[in-house]
Amino acid sequence: MDNKIKIAVCDDDKFILKIIENKIKEVLREINFNDYDIYLFHKGLDLLKSKLNYNLVLLDIEMADIDGLSMAVRLNALESKPLIIFISAHRDLIELGYHVKAYRFLTKPINDLLFSEAIVNAINEIILIDKLVVVDNDKKILLDLKDVICVEALGEGCCIYTTQNNYIKKEPLKYWLKRLPKKDFIQTHRAYIINLRHIDFIELNQICMKNGIKIPVSVRKRKTLNDILRTYYK
Repeated sequence: MDNKIKIAVCDDDKFILKIIENKIKEVLREINFNDYDIYLFHKGLDLLKSKLNYNLVLLDIEMADIDGLSMAVRLNALESKPLIIFISAHRDLIELGYHVKAYRFLTKPINDLLFSEAIVNAINEIILIDKLVVVDNDKKILLDLKDVICVEALGEGCCIYTTQNNYIKKEPLKYWLKRLPKKDFIQTHRAYIINLRHIDFIELNQICMKNGIKIPVSVRKRKTLNDILRTYYK
């Protein structure tokens, strides 16, 4: 049985198609991830006719035979429900892209940092690889999830605390709650997600992390936390 991640790329420009393929390979080489196959399509209908169940699909929007938005609707109807990343020069279509449940919308020319972040985080959502990419001051930072201590809601975004540094991100707490593995991360309060590996000790209404941060525990989260901790530390 083939357990490799299947990645489809569709763009009616064969030159861009090859560029995207090479960028994917470069990004995944950096994190030593090799369990994947890439399938290239320069016609959208050929991709839709394919019998394979893709995990991740990178789509152009404006193509000759069928537009990417219509393709996304049909891909979302499949049982496999692949993650969809749009790559388009049409910034005005970003809102429509997310309306058809796109995982990401990247613009052309492709920003390498944002591309890397999107690919690694998508793969991490499909199959846990214990890696997370964040972009900080125009630099790509590859984080080991074991080094993430907690995530704190700050306004509409978040702060990710790690053993090396802290990173301000624009995505809300619920975004990270969906993407961090539930076996190690739990929400203890409406403003906090913690990594169970970094708990030092627990007081009545708060958790003291190994780096000294004290995290509140809401009343309604207390029983869930206790149940998880009993299982986690068995």
